[in-house]
Amino acid sequence: MPSFKFSILFLILFGFQTLALEDNKCLQSQFEVEVIHKGQPLGLLPVVLRIKKKGCLIDIYHEHFKFLKNNWSIDVCREPVHIKKGVGAVQVLKKTGACNGKSDGAFCSDRTALFQKIQDDGLIFAEGQKETLDTDHGKTYCAYLLAKKYLDDSLVFNRGEDYSGVLQGSSPMKKEVEVEIKKEMPTTAPRPIVEGVATPDLSEESSSDTSEENSQGEVPQVEPSKTPEAGVGSF
Repeated sequence: MPSFKFSILFLILFGFQTLALEDNKCLQSQFEVEVIHKGQPLGLLPVVLRIKKKGCLIDIYHEHFKFLKNNWSIDVCREPVHIKKGVGAVQVLKKTGACNGKSDGAFCSDRTALFQKIQDDGLIFAEGQKETLDTDHGKTYCAYLLAKKYLDDSLVFNRGEDYSGVLQGSSPMKKEVEVEIKKEMPTTAPRPIVEGVATPDLSEESSSDTSEENSQGEVPQVEPSKTPEAGVGSF
């Protein structure tokens, strides 16, 4: 019964690992994705989000109302942490501190706008599942995770290094399954049973070395203390 429960828990944990987006594959991937939906007012004009990723370089293009256009470029393997904005005459927005939600300069302002466009016009409308890079949703999600780690956490990636679990970490449910598996695993190896040989008592093995019994099973004799008797020559 315990082995059966262990197998079930292992399959559940394996399922979580296969469904999760592979962090290393996300960093090394190359793709282009375009997400288009009808925007306001009246849904007459399309809203376009185009993401192009080639290794560490991520280019984000956003178009609204045909004339509101933005271009951002992020190299998640390049220091210092910065955003390149525009086409032609590129403006470099370098990170100087954490963005706490207020107006903290051009970097934080464009960082907020960039994430808003990816979320509202990309992750919400992209088709497919986020767990696979074969879908528009998965590609958009991959670019979003890399940008978050680079811009928010100032993590500068290195080509060829292992980043498993860095982008998404471990989900709470996955951690609970891992704990259950550890509980089900035996703490000690079973002792072999041989006919005609008595199974040793574990309580005797764990007893203190200061036991009164010696190795032959004999109890050492304790000599009574000698009290000098008063007599001739005693004081």
